[in-house]
Amino acid sequence: MMCARMNRFVFGLAAALVVFGHPATAGWRRSRPGLPWRFTIGLHAGVTIEDADFRLAANAGFNLVLPQRPGADYSSALLRACMRSGMKGVVWDPRLATQDVGGWRLLGQAIRRYQGVSALAGYVISNYQLVPPAHITTLVFRARDVGGADRRRFRYIEAVHLREFSGEESYTQYLDRYINMRTGYVLYEEDDPFSAGAMRAMQAVAKACRRRRTAWWRRCRTKSTADAMIRWQAYSAAAAGAKGIICLVTRPLPGYRADSLLNAEGKPAAVYDAVRATNRRLWALGPTLMTARSSTFYTTGAMPDYSPPVPDDSPVASITSNVAGDGFLVGLLTGGGRHVFIVRKPSDAPDPAQVTIQWAANHRGIVVETGKAVKGPITLLPGEGRLLRVETQQLDQQ
Repeated sequence: MMCARMNRFVFGLAAALVVFGHPATAGWRRSRPGLPWRFTIGLHAGVTIEDADFRLAANAGFNLVLPQRPGADYSSALLRACMRSGMKGVVWDPRLATQDVGGWRLLGQAIRRYQGVSALAGYVISNYQLVPPAHITTLVFRARDVGGADRRRFRYIEAVHLREFSGEESYTQYLDRYINMRTGYVLYEEDDPFSAGAMRAMQAVAKACRRRRTAWWRRCRTKSTADAMIRWQAYSAAAAGAKGIICLVTRPLPGYRADSLLNAEGKPAAVYDAVRATNRRLWALGPTLMTARSSTFYTTGAMPDYSPPVPDDSPVASITSNVAGDGFLVGLLTGGGRHVFIVRKPSDAPDPAQVTIQWAANHRGIVVETGKAVKGPITLLPGEGRLLRVETQQLDQQ
């Protein structure tokens, strides 16, 4: 029982106050101390810090590392490994995890220890299991006060899942409370990113953050490391308007997690190539994703029971596949042009599908990566997505 509680504490961070740098909504800019100005692709460090693990993670396209446990030496080692690999890191110093009045002095000491380190993205201030909800607001404001020159790093908080609330209205009120503090969000999802509950939660967070012009990330945890699920959780998040995705751990934790980038010996796991291919595409799409604003997303075909309604102004009339029982998530993005992000649902079948898009009158799609117009079906693996720029065609004058 104690081991299970410890696992939930040190790795769950189900509502941890994880705080990061400047808002991701500002667009694609040059990296600076704090959070990268790119689409964030993060993973969790292992119990121990190995330079080789971080180099493999960076090679797979990750740009942010979250800590697996608290520890001053652990946090320092994490930042050093991040600096050597070119990634950013998050500090979880035990002196930060306090709710006592006398702890504020230690909080300031810890922040000053890491202040100015170029690889520092932010701090874990406390875990929700340590800090009662009533104290969280005070804690965040106090952390900002003692942050000094680093106070602008205190901008992101990880929100608990929608299922913890009685309904979307109470959940929206909860999100608004933190949005009013000028924070952003990481959506924590338990185990199954492809479910009605995941769709509903993602929609609720996206809607609340869209209304208040606040960026959000999606954090997925699944016991499945199938290539299709890896692709799905990343592409569906981007299609729904997320500015980042957090998934995987460097090495597996014995008896607890299966979703790791590397095996127990530190060698690339079977999923490594699929992760690298997905991450590199997200990096390539980053300039568009970071400047785009989500209008909404909806589903079509054989998808989980929860299905956001199709908007009347969707430029997509229909999507069909040569695979029976297929389904899709469709994200509508604006800003820097109008875009559609089409993501095929995950499946155990590894074969790609030929997907045909029927556009609304006078519309056509341009593949963002190639700049070429869509002519005929596009090929999508299970869980894969494709970002298309929408153009309006002028009718020929007779």
